[in-house]
Amino acid sequence: MAQALQRACHDAPAALLLGADCPALDAACMQRAARALRDADLVFVPALDGGFALVGCHATAAAATSRLFAERTWSVADVMQRMREGLRDLSLRWLELDALADIDTPDDLAALPPALQDALQPELRCDGCC
Repeated sequence: MAQALQRACHDAPAALLLGADCPALDAACMQRAARALRDADLVFVPALDGGFALVGCHATAAAATSRLFAERTWSVADVMQRMREGLRDLSLRWLELDALADIDTPDDLAALPPALQDALQPELRCDGCC
């Protein structure tokens, strides 16, 4: 993640990395995240399971992401909490937008709002077969 943010921020004033497993992460949310970087070094959209679905970085903070993301344990319930500790340790300014649900298991598919479930292709729907 740090490398991707640093590369993107080399050519742009800021960058957003999106999780591909968060269908509720829409254009309006991404616009809010981009605007948040006017006042913060980083922005996060926390995931309801304790991780995060989006991280955005202002170019001025890109170098610090190497230390921020170093030696992290991923896919555990306290990822975002540990990220907050790292942000404080590095004296970085960050904002968090509203938390969203992501999809990590078949049960997560079943918990999607009906409108999103209806949008799934029939072969991807979880109708109790899992």
